[in-house]
Amino acid sequence: MNVGVNCTSCELLCTRITSGTSLCVVVVVYRTGPVTSAFFSEFSEVLDHIVTYVDPTCVVGDINFRLDRPDDPLSRQFTGTLSDHSLACRVTTPTHDRGGLLDIVTTRDDLPSPSVELADIGLSDHRLLKWTVPLVRPCPEYTTRTCRPWRLLDTDEFCASVQSSSLCRPDLWTDLDIDGLAQLYNTKLTAILDRLIPARTVTCHRRPRRPSDPWFDEECRAMKRQVRRLESAACRADPSDAVTAAWTAEQSYRALFRRKRDAFSCRSTKLTPSARLRDN
Repeated sequence: MNVGVNCTSCELLCTRITSGTSLCVVVVVYRTGPVTSAFFSEFSEVLDHIVTYVDPTCVVGDINFRLDRPDDPLSRQFTGTLSDHSLACRVTTPTHDRGGLLDIVTTRDDLPSPSVELADIGLSDHRLLKWTVPLVRPCPEYTTRTCRPWRLLDTDEFCASVQSSSLCRPDLWTDLDIDGLAQLYNTKLTAILDRLIPARTVTCHRRPRRPSDPWFDEECRAMKRQVRRLESAACRADPSDAVTAAWTAEQSYRALFRRKRDAFSCRSTKLTPSARLRDN
C-alpha cells in the first residue's frame, strides 16, 4: 500500500488487512537514533494520507522516545500530531525493560479502544504488544422481493393490449362509480402485465453499505456506473469492441480514482489542524 511519502527519518510499512467484507489499515513505524524535525513532518504527511480512508486505522510500532512523560516536548508534539488526525494512543503502561512507554498502538478516537496486552517473550528489551481488531466477517443477509422484468416489456404489444381491453371502452363504464373505475384500472393493467411480463420472486444477498470516501464525488459515481454498464455488456457479448470499451473505461475510472484521492490528500496536507477540523 503506497502512501506517497518518501520516509527517510524512520522505517515505515503500510498495509491493508481484509477479512471477508471487513478490513482495516495498519501503519507500522520504527524510529531509532536522534529525533529530528523531519520525522514529525514525514509522519504527519503519512497520517494526512491515511485519515482520508473511512476504514479503521491502526498506527503501531517503536518510536523510541518516552510518551510516559507528558511534559516532554517530543511527547507533546507526537501526541498532538496524533490528536490532530483524530488518533489516540491506546498503550498506558511501560513497554521497555528499563521503563518508559516507547511502543505505540494507536486507533481512531471515535472507535472503541482495543485492549492492549504486553508480553515478555525474551527476544528483546521491548515488550511484545498484542491487541484485537474486530474483523469478523458478518453473516450473509438475504432479502426477498417481487419484481417484473421491465426490460423485456414489448411496448407495442402492451399498447395494443390496453387499447383492446375494457379500459378503452367508455360504454362499459356507465354503471361504475369512482371506486369501481379504480378497481377496473388496477385489475386490467395487472392482468395485461401478468401475461406479458409475469412477476417473479427474487432472493438477493444484501451487502452492508460502506460509507464513501470523502473524495468519492458524483463524477466518480457516474464513471463507476458507466464502467459497470460496459462490463455487463461485455459479459453478454462475444469478445469484440464491447470488451475493449469496457477495459478502456476501467482504466479511465482507475485514473480518475487515483487523481481524486491524491488531490484530496494534497489539499488535506496544506490545511492547518484547526482548518482541517473546520473542513470536516
